[in-house]
Amino acid sequence: MTKRTASAWALKYPWALAGGAALCGMATLAGSASERGFSERSVAGAWSYVGTSGLLVPPAAPEPTPAATVGIFYFDGEGGCSAHGFVNVLGSTVETETLECSYSVRRDGFGTAEATFTNAPIDDPFPFTFVIGDGGRELSIMNTKYVVGALIAKRR
Repeated sequence: MTKRTASAWALKYPWALAGGAALCGMATLAGSASERGFSERSVAGAWSYVGTSGLLVPPAAPEPTPAATVGIFYFDGEGGCSAHGFVNVLGSTVETETLECSYSVRRDGFGTAEATFTNAPIDDPFPFTFVIGDGGRELSIMNTKYVVGALIAKRR
């Protein structure tokens, strides 16, 4: 295509030129985001969470026991965290908060956390795995040892 033909084509089909430019721009943005990745800063701040229809499993309970929870997680952006919430086990609700809490985030958006809680059925830390979703506005969280179930946390 000659320079003159290319100019005529661009005038005749400006939508194609605009669409091509937009696609190139999106590819550039996508590339820079994937190169940057996620970090502990990606989850910094307060998150409200809810976990319904979970089961506490041994050794946290003598046998699989239904449980639900609501509360707030706080992530400091540097690997420290805390939580405050309520847990309902078989119709009995207790207030709980973290005694110790730490977390890390991988570049791909998966992370891990470990926390010990007041009023917990065991003294050992509860381990969690999570993934950042919905453009950084949601966390899908799974306890990896003492609870069969998941939590959803949304940025406050």
